[in-house]
Amino acid sequence: MGKAAGKQKAELPALAEPDRHEVLRVLRQSAEPLELAKLLKQAVMSRPAKAVEVEVLLGSLLLAGLAVEWPAKTAAGKPRFWDRDLRAAGLGAVRDLVCSAAVPLSAKDIKKLWKCSFKLTDTELLALLRELLADGTIFEIPGKSVAGGVRYWGRDVLQFASAIVLEELRQRGTLPTAKLRASVKWLDDVRYAELLDRLAAQNLIFRHPAMKAGKSAQLLWGIAPPSPEPWLKPIREQLCEVVRQLRAASVSATDLRRAAVDMLESAGISLGATTGSTAASAAAAVSVPSVDLVRLMRQLDAGADRGALVTARVLRGAAGLQKKQFDELALQLSRAGRIVLHRHDFASSLSVVERDELVTDGEGQYFVGMALRTGQVQ
Repeated sequence: MGKAAGKQKAELPALAEPDRHEVLRVLRQSAEPLELAKLLKQAVMSRPAKAVEVEVLLGSLLLAGLAVEWPAKTAAGKPRFWDRDLRAAGLGAVRDLVCSAAVPLSAKDIKKLWKCSFKLTDTELLALLRELLADGTIFEIPGKSVAGGVRYWGRDVLQFASAIVLEELRQRGTLPTAKLRASVKWLDDVRYAELLDRLAAQNLIFRHPAMKAGKSAQLLWGIAPPSPEPWLKPIREQLCEVVRQLRAASVSATDLRRAAVDMLESAGISLGATTGSTAASAAAAVSVPSVDLVRLMRQLDAGADRGALVTARVLRGAAGLQKKQFDELALQLSRAGRIVLHRHDFASSLSVVERDELVTDGEGQYFVGMALRTGQVQ
């Protein structure tokens, strides 16, 4: 601004106080920052005012912190004015857009989805994104490819990867580590290992033993514990052949039974110490009301057969059972391999009332809900 223009401004009489309030009213009611010319068109002044007079008035509002100067929309544009600053308005808009998005967004995506009346330059947008990252409001998500660039989201990278991995397992069943890794190939090896450990600790995914022995065998992952039958089938076939040969050699059924029980118990499968204990277990089972929890789970959630979790609170309410009866029935189904119980890792942090909503085995373990073992007979 030249000296002559400055002298001209100084010689102009100041606009009246009502004009000051009128300019503020226009700025506060505007949906976007305004150039001086647009502000003049919308303001109803006490007398015809020149642009230079309103510019002087705006200068006093800027000094008082009642107005904020915004950059021009284009390189050839004029400065704009508003009662909100760029950082505050832009920060809230970027935060809301990124945190409400269903998927991570790149800076380019954010600009495409931008609905606000004011625009941000690339430099301004990146500055706001860095500020939101610094205070932990949003998180960086690696690009889909090396050339894809970083993305931003309201959930951290492991939460994003968790959703992808769980959906992949729901859609495709069990997968070896290498194939599951391909669904989140943008995740580095350290974070991938951390992801699997976190999901396994939460009982959201389960390690399955390799089906084949040797160097080519791969660890499998699924959203439910493995059904033992496929792994035991080869042993069963061998056992049947051995039993046939021993029977042909006149080995008694009693000796075969004793040897089979000893073998199973040495492998960690307890069949009960005595017939009396077996009878006691059967009597305890009879005392539990006959309620078909599996059928109820399918009624409550259409995705139950795909491993969807049904909470203990909801299922117990539908079953109409007392807590002790419901817990025992759920534990029986778990032991029988029909359902998978999802353990709560921090039950000690819950109140007594909250823990009563969970299933407990009476030995310090609490379960938030259950899922059907995938692949079981309807």
